[in-house]
Amino acid sequence: MIATSNLLEKTTRNTLKLLEQMAANASLQDENILQATIEKSEISKQHKALIIAQNSQELAKTLQLDKLITAVIIHSPDEDDDEQEEQQPEENVHALG
Repeated sequence: MIATSNLLEKTTRNTLKLLEQMAANASLQDENILQATIEKSEISKQHKALIIAQNSQELAKTLQLDKLITAVIIHSPDEDDDEQEEQQPEENVHALG
């Protein structure tokens, strides 16, 4: 599982680097230069074909970014919870007196 995950990360990372390079490098607007850059890149044949075909929807599916994204949820008390805790002792004091 870890080996598959590392391979997936490397493939995705390399593909994203290529896409970033394509967006930032004006010389890649030339079809021949773009084709050569895609062919020499270290990405899967499937990703190369999808980029050349400009099939962004299928490329997004195959990148499986959702498997690389993790979230950590940190629970912090709500402000309302703090106000209720502060009010409870006061109510107890009034009940006793």
